[in-house]
Amino acid sequence: MEFVPARNPKDFLYKNKLQEYAQKSLIPLPIYQTINEGKQHAPKFRSFVMIDGVGFVSSSTFSNRKEAEQDAARIALEGILQKTKQEGMHLIHQDKIFCKSILNEYAMKATVDKPVYTTAQSGSVIPVFVSTLVFGGKSYIGAHGKTKKEAEQSAARVAIESILSGSDTKALMSQIIKSKSRFYAAVHGTDALAVNLNTNAGLVGSAEDQPGPWIQFGIGFHSAIENGKPLTGHDSEVFPSCEHVNAEVPHLVSSVLKETK
Repeated sequence: MEFVPARNPKDFLYKNKLQEYAQKSLIPLPIYQTINEGKQHAPKFRSFVMIDGVGFVSSSTFSNRKEAEQDAARIALEGILQKTKQEGMHLIHQDKIFCKSILNEYAMKATVDKPVYTTAQSGSVIPVFVSTLVFGGKSYIGAHGKTKKEAEQSAARVAIESILSGSDTKALMSQIIKSKSRFYAAVHGTDALAVNLNTNAGLVGSAEDQPGPWIQFGIGFHSAIENGKPLTGHDSEVFPSCEHVNAEVPHLVSSVLKETK
């Protein structure tokens, strides 16, 4: 098993960021459980964090308990960002009507100029519209639309996809899309949008959503937390073997957007 030495102090920000995410999302604060897989004189700490019903495990073991917790928080943040991005992609591809609204709200919160649209029409019998927008110093061209509005929404979607894929402010965009997702669910009479999340080595999952061999771990994890059971060393009822923990989950995890509590 790989043992990771102490890291740079600048990495010790992930727990704060994860807690801030929980507060802004109006969900319970993350819960950590850390075990020592080594000896008392040579500890090897591995940490698990549960947030919004989903568990994440640190990438390896650490000589310091706090470092293990920070790494688990880092893995959780990366998983949340990936999940939110996929949820966002699902929404903007399923229904483009929110795209202009999302982009305008993003511009306002990022304190940048609103996008400027230029739309051209072609075709005499059956008109076709193509819109180009300029935003943040970049130009984006949408797909053909049957109406001017549809073409502009398409161009806005291209800009949103670009921001989600590489911008430093993609987390802000993800939060805005998540709020629109709740509205979409309310309008269409559904509790949530189901989205498939690709395999993530650090994702442990939730007892509610995950099928397969890991579910025993999830149930044990929840039970141990609720009963205040100390998690130290190896507990076959709570934790699988280290090899199983490190293995990538071999199936898709179904995640849903939860209503604001």
